[in-house]
Amino acid sequence: ALKYFTLAGDVALAAYANREAEGYYRRALALEPPTSKEAKLLSDLGEALARQNRFQEAIATWRQAIERCQSLEDRDGIAQLFARSAWAASQAGETVERLRFCIEGLTQVGEAPDGPGLARLLHETARAYADHALREKGEPFARRALAMAERLGDVEVQALALVTMSIFLYASPEESIAMAARAVELAEAHELLVAGQRAHLHLAWRITAHRGASAGWIHYRQGAELARQAGLTAAQIHILAQMVNKLLYCGKLEESQQTLCRLRVLLEDLHEPTRARLSLLESELRYLAASGQWDACAQQARPILASMRELGTIRDLALFAFLLGWAILESRRLGTAPHAGEWQEAEAALAEATGIFDRSL
Repeated sequence: ALKYFTLAGDVALAAYANREAEGYYRRALALEPPTSKEAKLLSDLGEALARQNRFQEAIATWRQAIERCQSLEDRDGIAQLFARSAWAASQAGETVERLRFCIEGLTQVGEAPDGPGLARLLHETARAYADHALREKGEPFARRALAMAERLGDVEVQALALVTMSIFLYASPEESIAMAARAVELAEAHELLVAGQRAHLHLAWRITAHRGASAGWIHYRQGAELARQAGLTAAQIHILAQMVNKLLYCGKLEESQQTLCRLRVLLEDLHEPTRARLSLLESELRYLAASGQWDACAQQARPILASMRELGTIRDLALFAFLLGWAILESRRLGTAPHAGEWQEAEAALAEATGIFDRSL
């Protein structure tokens, strides 16, 4: 029974039938397997939960798996589980927790030999530092992860690390685009849905930033479709929200509004919508701006910015600070009399956003 429940779970997980996989893994675990098998089952159960956007449940399950791997002295397994926990924390909007998981994981594995788990943990550490606009700390981890994944033949981590390197190389547009394009090629060649959706998103970002907004539509749509196939609703919302921002830039308000309505429906199905809600809020603010509702944009941006300060999400803090400053300036430019202190508020917000973005480049 243990053998076939495990096999059924593995087949379901490989097919992204995540609820079915969860059920099979739970039935296998109920049979009280030996520690080595229990660690693997808990690891895969956490993956099935995370793909259903149940991130805190996944993290708690992976914590149990970490304890089993510790008893087995499986350092690469420990690294793998901390990397997954860090990724889940980021999807839940917990960027500080993400970095904490990475640091804790690296501390526990010490000078571990090369392995798929360590390569993934190095990559997650790079992404965690990127969240905090700390390129000088993050880029060396991304390079180590890419080199290790290439030595090991770990195509998924290679693709993910190439995407992260494309972020760090933002100031070198063509090199950045080439890395993101290579990540897309690897992900598609090996049918990697999770890596593929992220690769398409970042390729779209790079292309639209440097070659024009309309050039990236196909990659936004393909990334959203891969996220949907993988069951990653939070990632699907994030990608579609980024596409809305580009539609607004091109003046396509009606299509933007239709997509925003779709995003609100998707958000209702999420167990933990924190990160996805931020993506939607950003697009909603940009829609208000694009439709000339500058005062409304500024008013809605203020409480969001305050919540960003509490959460400690640095990159989101910079983004919403920019939106607030922009909305105030445009409103005043159109002739609206400034309220007391608004010039200073806009100046402070834009200075803060500029400082954070500068550290990211």
